[in-house]
Amino acid sequence: MATPPVHGTLHHVEPWVPDLERASHSLGRLFSALGYARFQTWPSRASWRLGPTYIVLEQCQGLTSGRHDDGFEVELVAVSSPA
Repeated sequence: MATPPVHGTLHHVEPWVPDLERASHSLGRLFSALGYARFQTWPSRASWRLGPTYIVLEQCQGLTSGRHDDGFEVELVAVSSPA
């Protein structure tokens, strides 16, 4: 059973990455070290979950220029709010 979200905590974050396979390997190790477990996989996305919070890496073709090859942009940060 999932832990109910606490008001003001992160619900999910969706970073855009230029290379999903590379980001899943490097950031996935970081997420695992922080206690997140691999959750779901789609053709251009992968997610990790820790309690009610999840992170979705999404491959974005627009991030293939030289200045973005080793980084990422955050598309969305969602915070839990009272019902």
